[in-house]
Amino acid sequence: MMEEPGGKIIALLPENTPVQLLYRRQVVNEKDWIEVRDVLNRTGWIESRFLIIRP
Repeated sequence: MMEEPGGKIIALLPENTPVQLLYRRQVVNEKDWIEVRDVLNRTGWIESRFLIIRP
């Protein structure tokens, strides 16, 4: 998980870690980033290609 799109790493999340999708989305250097919150209530950004969105 990044501090900002393309920024520094603030957390390493293991594969299949659940996250809550937040409202912001940005494209930086042709990469799509989505703002998320993890189970420890940390907020950051993950590139969308690393997310599996389930209802």
